[in-house]
Amino acid sequence: MNTPTIHTDLCIIGAGPVGLFAVFEAGLLKMRCHLIDALPQIGGQLSEIYPQKPIYDIPGYPEIKAQELVDNLLEQARPFNPTFTLGERVDLLDRQEDGSFIVTTSDKTEVHAKVIIIAGGLGCFEPRKPVLNNLEAFEGKGIHYMVKNPETFRDKKVVIAGGGDSALDWTIFLANVAERVTLVHRNETFRGAPDSASKVFDLAQEGKIDLILSANLKEASGNDRLEKVILEDKDNQEIVLDADYLIPLFGLSPKLGPIADWGLSIDKNAIEVDTRDYSTGVDRIYAIGDINTYPGKLETHPLRISRGCHHDALCLQICLSRPKTKFQIHHRQRGKCLLNRMDLIKFTVEDQQGERQEVEAPADMGLSLMEILKASEYPILATCGGMALCATCHVEILEGQDGLGDATDVELDQLENLPEYFPTSRLACQIRIGDQLEGAVIKLRGEDVV
Repeated sequence: MNTPTIHTDLCIIGAGPVGLFAVFEAGLLKMRCHLIDALPQIGGQLSEIYPQKPIYDIPGYPEIKAQELVDNLLEQARPFNPTFTLGERVDLLDRQEDGSFIVTTSDKTEVHAKVIIIAGGLGCFEPRKPVLNNLEAFEGKGIHYMVKNPETFRDKKVVIAGGGDSALDWTIFLANVAERVTLVHRNETFRGAPDSASKVFDLAQEGKIDLILSANLKEASGNDRLEKVILEDKDNQEIVLDADYLIPLFGLSPKLGPIADWGLSIDKNAIEVDTRDYSTGVDRIYAIGDINTYPGKLETHPLRISRGCHHDALCLQICLSRPKTKFQIHHRQRGKCLLNRMDLIKFTVEDQQGERQEVEAPADMGLSLMEILKASEYPILATCGGMALCATCHVEILEGQDGLGDATDVELDQLENLPEYFPTSRLACQIRIGDQLEGAVIKLRGEDVV
């Protein structure tokens, strides 16, 4: 049975903070809004990745927790009765004869809207998939990458793979729902919260779950649906598990997704816009927040929510003046950047062809190595914008490692998923420019470079 088409004035792609504030701005103009997000809950990356993270750049709040901000924005939007489609990715966009659009999601939900506003943050957060034989054959037929409805797993045999907070939390929760839960992790220790890890070990000791450590997923098998999951332990021995469901929880990777095929002008995974109204160049499609780019945009930490809300106000007021001048890095040649600040440090960058050049950078502005590399026009994607959600800013510290210390657990979560990484591998987005980098030698290793 087909779900009836949803009719609205604005279809907002992205239910994060910028998307939610757009509901408020649109509501003041008597516009109805429907929001679509690939994540299973409202709040975008704030709710999904770091709900307890303090945020410091919201006017009127010296400090506010991410989830508290989401709750406040939702409360602010509630009088305007927004509707939501969650846990579904936008796949298709079809323009109608009257200029409006039909948006179709991955689950075939259809939304008819007069205007499209893309507020997708860093893009669509897609699950990081394991290397597993027959993976695609059982996607949606027993293999799921998120838990939309826990009742789906009632009285079923469930295998969960992963070692982070999501894997631990769902193991604990589903232990009281599923017939049997088996948690598989490739290491002996977990990277999630120590309290959650302790609960999981307790559940295993009590016989309420099965815990298999130092093992990797190898193969999925079955007829029309998943029936067995095959593992390989550290001794290369196979372990065969009966399973109705496999839930690999290896984190999320931000991608632009099908939006890249909509005829928009794309620059390094961001949508180019006109800052007078944040229009994209395609009639009736606008892009606001971190997902857009324009000349002079300062690519600082992606959680610039206040900037995204400014986009909301201008976009909606003008569509239904120019951006403020911001600090810019000026470079005279690749590998060299001149800044209108003194107190510079110098280090050496070796590119993928082995060519070395000295780079100068300001030590007193809180910039990351990733930002300096991009400003110096090195071919580094940095897809997630500096949040350690991908490994596209992977570098190897050839000299000067002692001053930088070891990679953090957050970095290792990404680096360990690479086909190859090194004892001194780091994510450039997690290295702050400071005196400790003076004289260092850094080799670009990026997961994928342009």
